[in-house]
Amino acid sequence: KKPTPEQVDKAVALLVYYEHYRGFFDRLENPEWVEPLWERGFFRQPPHPIREEERVHFPPWPEAKYLARMAKHKPELVARIILEMEDTENVAVLEDLVDAALAMPPDISARLVGKAKKWAEVPYFSLPEKIGKLMAHWARGNKVQEAMGLAQTLLDVFPEEREFEIEEPF
Repeated sequence: KKPTPEQVDKAVALLVYYEHYRGFFDRLENPEWVEPLWERGFFRQPPHPIREEERVHFPPWPEAKYLARMAKHKPELVARIILEMEDTENVAVLEDLVDAALAMPPDISARLVGKAKKWAEVPYFSLPEKIGKLMAHWARGNKVQEAMGLAQTLLDVFPEEREFEIEEPF
């Protein structure tokens, strides 16, 4: 059931504290809330990685987890939101966005190929298996060009990321 503007206003007003915000998005299962929340400015600015001395932290983003769950119900809308979303190198967020793309029909999620290529280039990238699943999802859905383009991006990224050399046998 679609929420009324009053219900959305009331819910948004209660999201002052992180615990309430996280709990709201973790429990929200109604796809009819996606659009009204987007219209109120949600889903636009994912958190960036937090760098502290020699460590990098990737804060979760409950909004992305909600979008991943809603992508099967509202694939067109979720794809449009992801396309308009600010880019981030936060792999916790990127995992959720790949999950959202995997939940969409290939003809819709393939529109995210430009974003997916950026995700594959993230220096902290830890999603090769999920990106592989996305390429397979697109290939099965006859979006072979998009799958191959993403594969090429991954191949361009990985050789520079290697920390070891493969030794040839004698």
